[in-house]
Amino acid sequence: FGKVEVGSTVSLDVQLTDCGTLPMDVTTLEVQDGNGLGPSAEFALGAGAPAVPLSLAAAASVSVPIEFTPPRAGPFTGRLYLETSDPVVPSGWLNIVGEGSVPPACQLQASTTVVSFGATAPSTLGGSPLEKTIALANPGELPCSGVEALITAGSAVSFSIVGLPPGGSPWTLNSGDILVFTLQYDPADTTGPDSGVLSFSSPDAPAQIDVQLQGTPV
Repeated sequence: FGKVEVGSTVSLDVQLTDCGTLPMDVTTLEVQDGNGLGPSAEFALGAGAPAVPLSLAAAASVSVPIEFTPPRAGPFTGRLYLETSDPVVPSGWLNIVGEGSVPPACQLQASTTVVSFGATAPSTLGGSPLEKTIALANPGELPCSGVEALITAGSAVSFSIVGLPPGGSPWTLNSGDILVFTLQYDPADTTGPDSGVLSFSSPDAPAQIDVQLQGTPV
């Protein structure tokens, strides 16, 4: 089958032919898993598959549609198993292979899921704000447009983005590109610990990326 998009179904026909000089009866025709231990979850007989028992005249053929529906990315194996009235080789199978694939997409990936700033006093009390950098990459195959970065939850007053990538928000993050952001932690007061969430989003990405922000005022 080659590569088939996850969740979609592709059908291919297998030709069964009586290569002998006498009629042949097909008594069993089923699609099994790759080990022949039971029905396949990914491959199946398609609509219009012949019912058994089936009689084939000498040199006659019949088409057997096989369907492949991959539930996830990766390789899959199965087999078309049959039993016949052939006195020499009464049973046999045809191996079936296919691969589930994910369609090209953009993807957001942060360099870390947690940014821990450590401890500092509020700048209003003589402390020094702490800074950390975080990178945002696109390991996907398509560009991510409309990329935005926003501190969306927690003690947002204590955390801020003080260094932005060139170009200004929103950004377009092409495949393989990286954006670097500089974050700052300046406690609003001495009550803590502080926490926040830095969110990266793009209308092209399948999901928003959330990064936990942590800091301790002293």
